[in-house]
Amino acid sequence: MLPVNSRVRPGHPATALLSLLAATFACSGGENTPAAEGASGATVFVGARLITGTGAPPVEDAVFVVEDGRFTAVGPSGAVDIPEGAIRVDLAGKTVVPAFVNAHMHLPSGRDELVLALRHNAYYGASAVVSLGS
Repeated sequence: MLPVNSRVRPGHPATALLSLLAATFACSGGENTPAAEGASGATVFVGARLITGTGAPPVEDAVFVVEDGRFTAVGPSGAVDIPEGAIRVDLAGKTVVPAFVNAHMHLPSGRDELVLALRHNAYYGASAVVSLGS
C-alpha cells in the first residue's frame, strides 16, 4: 500500500494524487461519479492503472479509498482494506496519472472560449494552466 498522510503537504505524492483524481472525474462526464456516499461514508475507486509520477512502476488494478474528503488508502487491489458499505466506482480500463500543469497557454479573452479552452485542458489532464500574457 502507498503511504497516505491525513494532512497532505505540497510536493507530497498524495497531493498529485488528489489533483489527478479531480482531473480524472472532471473529464469522465460524471458517469461513474456516485450520487451519495455509502453507509460507511467511504467511496472506493477500483480497477485503474495508477501512475504516481514518482518514477515507480505503474500500479495495475489500483484501489483508492476516500473517506470524509481524504484519501485513507491507496495501493494495488488485495493490499487495500475496503470499508464495508463503501460506494464502489469502477475505473477499469482507465489510467490515472498526476494532473499536469500546462505552463505555456494562450487563453482566449471571451468567456465562452475561455471555458472551452479550460475544459479542453482538463480533458487532457491539466489541472492548472499558466498564461503570462493575460
